[in-house]
Amino acid sequence: MNTFADVASVARLVGDGDAVVRRRSAELLGALRAVDSVDALIALAKDADANVRNAACHSLGQIHAARARAVLEGIKASDPDGLVRDQADIALRRL
Repeated sequence: MNTFADVASVARLVGDGDAVVRRRSAELLGALRAVDSVDALIALAKDADANVRNAACHSLGQIHAARARAVLEGIKASDPDGLVRDQADIALRRL
């Protein structure tokens, strides 16, 4: 069985210049249920790239990050991408 637990290494990637790297780091932080990374995921939920925002919202829902409620509500109400708005709504239901 392979296990990966180096959350700190993944969390450092949220500021990468490549949107694909930021998206994948958001996905992995959610899969790892990295509660310590909620602030980084909140920042990614405001990223310029819609795929990154979508992944961040999904991960915040996976972590059940109640302190992200206001951010997710704002995204649900006003994000320009419909998929991101839907993902924020789903995440809010998981809180």
